[in-house]
Amino acid sequence: MVVASILGGQNDRHRDDPIASLLKAKLNTSWWWLPIGAAALYLLMAFLLGFKTIGLQYDESLNQHGAVHLLTSTEKPSFAYHRGSWIPLFGRYWPLMIIPYAGAVKHYVLVLPFAIFGTDAAVGRFASALLGAIGIWGIARFLQGE
Repeated sequence: MVVASILGGQNDRHRDDPIASLLKAKLNTSWWWLPIGAAALYLLMAFLLGFKTIGLQYDESLNQHGAVHLLTSTEKPSFAYHRGSWIPLFGRYWPLMIIPYAGAVKHYVLVLPFAIFGTDAAVGRFASALLGAIGIWGIARFLQGE
């Protein structure tokens, strides 16, 4: 039960437990670097693997082609897509879904990096790695109870 109270559980019986409050304070002060370190380690591994390999791999093309289309055309997509996954709105076509079970949020996230740095596979890979690092940081902060 002490573990539940350390991790933020709402157990009334152990709410005033001095050991639990001491451990929680210790975790919050001595492990502050853990989320940043985990995200930095992930980015370091991504850099070591490299962003400049030849061509797009597997699902990368699914996740990046919509952003390129948003930057280059207002017309209906010329590539294969599911009916209803792109909708006309305000004079251009907007993606709703990449495939029937995956939304198009990454298309919208990649528009800004592609507009600034160009539509290169390395730009898409770096943006994906950065999103992954932000996710790792967020999960680590959540697990710390903040």
